[in-house]
Amino acid sequence: MSNYIKIGIIVFLTFLTNVGNAQNHDILRMEDGKMILRISKNISQQQLDTVLKHINMMRIQMDSLRSNYLSQTYLADGWQISKQGKDFVELSKNIQSAHGKYEFMQDEFGMANDFSNSEINTFYPQADFGFNTFKNKKSVIKLSNGKTRFLLYQKLNANKINLSGSFNAWAIEEIAMIKTDTAWYFDLELKPGKHLYKFIVDGDWTNDPENKQKESDTYRGYNSVYFECNYVFKLNGFSNAKKVIVAGSFNNWEERELSMQKFNDAWQLPVYIKDGTYAYKFIVDRNWITDPANTDNRDDGFGNINSFFSIGKPMYFMLKGFENARNVYLAGEFNDWRETEIKLQKNSEQNWQCSYVLAPGNYQYKFIIDGNWYVDGANSLKVVEPNYTFKLKGFQNAKEVRISGSFINWPDPGILMTKSESDWVINVYLHEGKHLYKYIIDGQWITDPTNPLFEQNEHNTGNSFIWVK
Repeated sequence: MSNYIKIGIIVFLTFLTNVGNAQNHDILRMEDGKMILRISKNISQQQLDTVLKHINMMRIQMDSLRSNYLSQTYLADGWQISKQGKDFVELSKNIQSAHGKYEFMQDEFGMANDFSNSEINTFYPQADFGFNTFKNKKSVIKLSNGKTRFLLYQKLNANKINLSGSFNAWAIEEIAMIKTDTAWYFDLELKPGKHLYKFIVDGDWTNDPENKQKESDTYRGYNSVYFECNYVFKLNGFSNAKKVIVAGSFNNWEERELSMQKFNDAWQLPVYIKDGTYAYKFIVDRNWITDPANTDNRDDGFGNINSFFSIGKPMYFMLKGFENARNVYLAGEFNDWRETEIKLQKNSEQNWQCSYVLAPGNYQYKFIIDGNWYVDGANSLKVVEPNYTFKLKGFQNAKEVRISGSFINWPDPGILMTKSESDWVINVYLHEGKHLYKYIIDGQWITDPTNPLFEQNEHNTGNSFIWVK
């Protein structure tokens, strides 16, 4: 028997113990190469959350399971509803999943880790940019009181319609829509960003027939997509123009995608866009122009002048020394490494500095000093709003410890960690969801010896992973 199988049995027995302590009607078992979770239909949502927390699974709505519906996140990770009886429902997942073979590792003491400290909630959809388009009528409307109204103009003969989506973890019974003479409606408070949803009409799941924005749900067809907007592009004048389009770095300069609408004496387009700094131009009847109302215009390094705007709090970059340098520029992942777009200025202390708005994240960058690329310190990594600390215990005799992973695009040889009294640590930003990583100890790549979450990779060497809620 291989070490991985032995360790998997140890971890599995730990799973069973935790699940049994949490609720004796819920049983996790292995059968025919599958992991199976049996859930009593009489369990409360709170009890189910406790069970899922103990076995390191994301949140499932109990009312969804009773209606034989599993969320897109679970389906994408290989889970399915395999059996349903009068008093129970079973979820199953092949050990060889869509994301690779899941195996478990022991910690440095040879014992399986306890999962009770891990909390994973429903993964909400991420988006950098988005906009809304409808057919005949707007079916999602931003109200003056700040709430967002969802409307279904059809199905007026239905007895009951519920609204379900990523904003309520796909609960089925939670949001009952209100019927009027012309439509069903419900008002919600939404955060800016991407939201997936469907209507449940007398038990049948259906898309919003008026919403053009949709994406596959990997299960029953499509989810409707709505973007809660946080920015409005506006171009004053040009009342005789036939068509006005906006394009920029936020949509890869796609010149046909974003048609603006004329309102009174201005062309406008509401969008959702995450925090950051962006270049853009308007296309007025096929003629590209900068924004006449914006004085922040910059050369992109290729002879093109673009308008710029920012959303969010500015971050400051500083380079000390190099008093005799003529020109210093900043380039990084945040601007596709363009060399002459972001110019630094000298401050009163003769240091070079600039401000730049970035979304929460991890960004590699360099300075360019009179044409020469320069690494700032050990890493040249800018972490905006760090929310997670990686800690590697032990290895105090190592000369150098680095980390690499999906959250920083797998740099080789990785990012340097800092040595503390008993750990090697680094603070980073992790968005909601799954993150793969490995440590590099004096040049040797290893998985995390204290993390039992492990999946195989294309090199057959494995990656550790964590979930962030």
